[in-house]
Amino acid sequence: MTNAEPGGMNSGRMFAFAAYETTDAQQHSTAISECHHVYEQVERGPFRGRITELLLDSIHILRDQVFSPHGYVGASWTGSQVFFSFLPSAGTAYCHGREVCGNTILKYPSNHLCRAYSSGSIDCLAVSVRDDAIAAESFQLTGQEISPDLLRRVIYVPHEEMAARFQHCAMDLLNQAALTPSLLDDANWQQGAKQSVIQMLLDVVQHGISSAQKLPPPSTRAYVVDKAIEYMRENIASPPVLSDICRTVRVSPRTLRYSFEEILGVSPVHYLLSLRLRRVRDELLDGRGENGIYRVAQSYGFCHMGRFALFYKQAFGELPSDTCRLAAS
Repeated sequence: MTNAEPGGMNSGRMFAFAAYETTDAQQHSTAISECHHVYEQVERGPFRGRITELLLDSIHILRDQVFSPHGYVGASWTGSQVFFSFLPSAGTAYCHGREVCGNTILKYPSNHLCRAYSSGSIDCLAVSVRDDAIAAESFQLTGQEISPDLLRRVIYVPHEEMAARFQHCAMDLLNQAALTPSLLDDANWQQGAKQSVIQMLLDVVQHGISSAQKLPPPSTRAYVVDKAIEYMRENIASPPVLSDICRTVRVSPRTLRYSFEEILGVSPVHYLLSLRLRRVRDELLDGRGENGIYRVAQSYGFCHMGRFALFYKQAFGELPSDTCRLAAS
């Protein structure tokens, strides 16, 4: 497999391939080409991720692996459709409060902000394609234009055979590009790859229309976690106590704790601490520690610097001062 630095996809090229490891949630968030992602580390200790991606003109194929529990918010680039499916992994993934298993495919339009959580590692395959490209190919292959209304819809396809075909198509092209990089300069391979991907995506859409499958109802505990985290993020500058969160979400402390432990594998207190530490680290990496680490830490409710430094090192494997030196280098 070809190795590259994060961000290694060259946006000036029409065809490119990259594969790399990530060791930080912010690094993983910004590394994926063409998209907008935020990953939130949940467990203390080093973050580990792996990204493999292939750009085929109007198509972006991504294998996104994160090897620990995490939260996620993201969307594909403007004017595109994103199709995704999960390969077997140790974690259970929830998208908008709904458990997503490996024998399903989901399609979202680019204006649909996806919120997801995982209680463990995830291995996701995603294919993004420009609206105009899938519309043009649909007309060429079928003689019919794909309707704008269909492009705006969320489509849910819980079909094991279709999911296996989607996963095989994406993985096969990633593997071909990794093993034979010269294919990226082969016009015939490029054209055949693009057509096979879009044909497969059109079949997914058609199957989704014909089966008329509705999204499963949200998990109650995933809904509780989603609302609690939304409240935490809105009040991160003055971190709420557990009773505030319970009152806002309208659940008991026990229900809140059980919900977090099932969906993310950690307690709500642990998650809130991780969120605050993550925000401090993001600011230090952006160079805002020049005005004092204490000021940054205090803005997220940390007043005892010795305890803060201990939590920070447990979470990221380095001291805040180390992060500042990294940002300055």
